[in-house]
Formats: sequence, C-alpha cells, structure tokens
Amino acid sequence: MATAKPALDEARAAYRQGDWPAAREAFSRAAQDGLMSAPEDLVAAAQASWWCGRAGESVRLVARAHRQLLDAGRLEEAASAASDVAMYHLLLGQLPLGSGWMNRASRLLRDVPESPTHGYVAFYRDVEYNLPQASPEGVLAAARGIVALSRRQADRALALVALVAEGYALAGTGRVPQGMTLLDDAMVGLDAETMSPEWLGNAFCMAMEVAERVGDVARMRLWLDDAEQWLDSLPAAVLFTGACRVYRARLWQLSGEWERVEPALDRTCRELRELCQETVGAAWLVRGELRLLTGDRPGAETAFGEAHRRGADPQLGLALLQLDRGDVAAAGAAVRTALLHGAEGHLHQRARLLTAAIRIACAADDLAEAQRRSEELRELGSTWPQSLVVPLAGTAAGAVALARGAPAEALPPLRAACHRWHELGTPYEAACSRQLLARCYRALGDRASAELEEDAAAKVLARLRARPAWPELGGRATAPTPAGLTRREAEVLRLLAAGLHNADIAATLTISRRTVERHLSNLYPKLGVGSRSAATRYAVEHSLV
Repeated sequence: MATAKPALDEARAAYRQGDWPAAREAFSRAAQDGLMSAPEDLVAAAQASWWCGRAGESVRLVARAHRQLLDAGRLEEAASAASDVAMYHLLLGQLPLGSGWMNRASRLLRDVPESPTHGYVAFYRDVEYNLPQASPEGVLAAARGIVALSRRQADRALALVALVAEGYALAGTGRVPQGMTLLDDAMVGLDAETMSPEWLGNAFCMAMEVAERVGDVARMRLWLDDAEQWLDSLPAAVLFTGACRVYRARLWQLSGEWERVEPALDRTCRELRELCQETVGAAWLVRGELRLLTGDRPGAETAFGEAHRRGADPQLGLALLQLDRGDVAAAGAAVRTALLHGAEGHLHQRARLLTAAIRIACAADDLAEAQRRSEELRELGSTWPQSLVVPLAGTAAGAVALARGAPAEALPPLRAACHRWHELGTPYEAACSRQLLARCYRALGDRASAELEEDAAAKVLARLRARPAWPELGGRATAPTPAGLTRREAEVLRLLAAGLHNADIAATLTISRRTVERHLSNLYPKLGVGSRSAATRYAVEHSLV
C-alpha cells in the first residue's frame, strides 16, 4: 500500500499537467492496487486513455464513473459523464449506444439548474452529433441557443465553442460569408491557457472542416498550422493528431507533395482504426483520389471500398473511376445521383462533382449538359470568392468552350484559372489548366505560347507521374475544325474516313452508336454531302486523314 498512494498522486499530477501517457500509466498502477474508486479519478483516467487513443478503456472507465455519480445523486456530473460515454461510442461508429447515452445525459439535465454543462451537452447532442440527420437551419438554431446560454452563464470557453458552432452552422445553410466572419472571430480568441484541450481541439476541427467544405485553402492552412503547433505541445492527442494529418494530406495533395500523402494516411488508419471510423474513412477517400490521379485504378477501387465500409461517401471517386475505364454511361449515372444531394454548405465537394459531370458530359459529347453544369459551377463560385470553386469554374468554362470549338471564348477563363491555381500553389490543377490553355493558343495560331504552356504542364505531370484531368481536350490535336464542325463531329469524320463502321467509331470514342448516327446526320449538311463516300472524299481533300 505504501507505493499505491504515490501512484495515484502521480497520476493526478500528470493529468493536471496534461501528460496523458504518464497519467494513464500511473492510473493503471493505482487501479491494480485497488485505489481507483473515486469517480473523479475514473473520469480523469478515462480522458487520459482517450487522449492516448484507447477508446475501449475510456468507455469502461467513464461508464463506471457515471454509475457512481448517479448513485451519489450528483446528477450534473453524471450527465456530463454520460455525454462523454455517448461521444466515445459515436466516434467508434456505435450509433445506437451513442444515442442511448446521449438521451440519458439530456434526461438527467432536465432536473438540474441551468449551468455550462447544459451548453456542452447541447453542443454534442444538437450540433456535432446531430449534423448528419438534422436540417442546417435546425443546427443553426441549436448553435444560437448555445451562444445565448453561454452569455447567461458567462462561460468564455463555452462562448467560443458556441461561436464556432454558429459559424459552422451558418456556412452549412449556405450563408458562407457570415459563417466565415464568425469563425475568424472565434479562432483569434482560442486560448490553450483557459480552454480545456478537448474543446480547443473540437474548435480547431470544426473550423478546418468548414474551410475544407467551402474550399478556402488559405484559412485551412492557417488554422491547421495553429492546430499543429498546439498539438506539438501535447504529449499525446491521437484523435486530433489523426484528424489534422488527414487535413495536412489534403493540402499536400493540392501542393503537389504526393509522396508524403500515403505514409501519413497509413499512420492515421493504424492509430484511429479503433477510435474514429469517420476519420479513417476520410483518409481512405484521399488515398483513392490520389491513386486515381496516378493511374492506379485497382488501388483506387480498393481505397474507395474501404472508405465506404467506414461510412464515407466515395461516389465522386467511383464516377471518375468509371470514366477512367471508359464507361461514360456509368460515370454519368453515378455523378447525376451524387448531384441530387445538394448540401448548400459543401461548396467545394459540389464543385468537384460539377467538374466531374462536365468532364463526363464532354466525353459523351453532350455539350448542352456540359454548358449547363458549367454555368451552375460559375454561379456556385460567387458564394465565396476566396474558394477553390472559382478556378475550378474557370477551368471548366474554358474546357467547355474548347469542346464547342470556341478557343477565343475559352482563353479568358483559362488564363484567370491558371493564374489563380499558381497563386494557390496547386501544381497539378495548374498543369491541367495549362494544357487547355495551350490548346487555345494553338487553335488561335499562337504556336510559341502553346509550346510554352505545354512544356510547363508536361514537366509537372511527369514529376507527379499524374494523368491529366482533361485528356480528351488537353492531349488532342488542336487545329480549328472545318466547315463549322464541332470537335466531336470532326473526330467522327476522321474515323469514318479511316474506314471505321459506326459501331467501331462508337467504341473508339466511348459513345453510343446512336450518338454516332446523330453526329453523321449533323455533319453531312455542314459539309454539303449526302453519303459516307462523299464525306470521306471531303476529309481526304481537306487533309483530315
């Protein structure tokens, strides 16, 4: 017994100092000597285990503390412990258990005078836990209720967390400028000296999630740098470190540091496999997207499957995977169903879906659909001008104009997009836009400018070992089409003149046979001919084959 008491004192001291590995080890020694009976020690031991990534231990310890607090009539503390159990279960993906414990926490607080605990439990219950199933307006109302409660209770930490929640919810309703203003205000007020680390981590994660959703790379980088600096001061923070590692991997993907992505995500998946399935699913999504860019189709398919198993939505990646396989119809169906989910606050994800839809429509030669989606993407960019959506829209607008045979119209949005991608430090996206810009220059007779852009793009794509995003536009011949033919009509004419039958033309261009027939019926009048043989003679006479 002489050594047990010092072990408990050591554990408590380590916990107060935020040294969770040391606290967990000392609490474990104290438990072996039978001294872990006070609910306060059980809660502290549970939190130390949680910071170390031991969710199973945390659940057992805090559930035991809850029972003791409940038996002692300490209802507010019992409710707080119940909400901790709920969140541990929810992180593990155990939704029924998490819901049951959250309901218990709410029920207990009904018999307790209002306190900051009501606000913290409401944050978990009505904001963080409620996000997947509640309407954005409902989450916003809940967040504003927590703001009001924090003012009544004069709890500064709760007020900052509530401000982050309100900014998060405003962005989720589509009011991005208002939401980002509140987040800017909240983030400069975060203070590791006065806020508990779990709530500081929650604030960082929510703010970075919003920045990612709206495609604000500058804020995402800034807030991630601050979060990583804070995490470097902690001896252990497995969950928050893993989440930040996924955000960092996304930024590395944007900045062209692709060799760093997979090792970081490997570590995240190992450390969080028993702690947070949502973050592991997000890590697998990033892996799948990067593998697809480098042409690793089987690896991408595996990654998207792993992401789906953990509750993440890989539909965008699967649509692009189908396009990469040449199955344009399947790719179009996948992206259309994905676009039916119109979450207003997810600007960047919707923009990426729209960009995929435009690529697929161009591959199917459905230029009316490509134009309609391009206009929707441009309108989306007006929601938040600092977003990645803006250069995405410019690149897509240029691609569609090129597909319509209008290089002069394509030139301004592509030049602006290339400039913005360069400012953002995103070499892959810049290279893909440069390829399209080169095609514009070549079509307009500016050979020197075209070669300059082509060389710059080729060097980046070679370094990254990446496939271009617009191969059907960026890598093809760029001479103006004759007789007012569209790009695809000219391709059909060349293949017809080469002796291919309609079925073979359809297979070569990954379009339907009926679409080939429609192109032929459109191009014959433009050429002033009425048969395949006459069209072939025209192609030969005009050096198209």
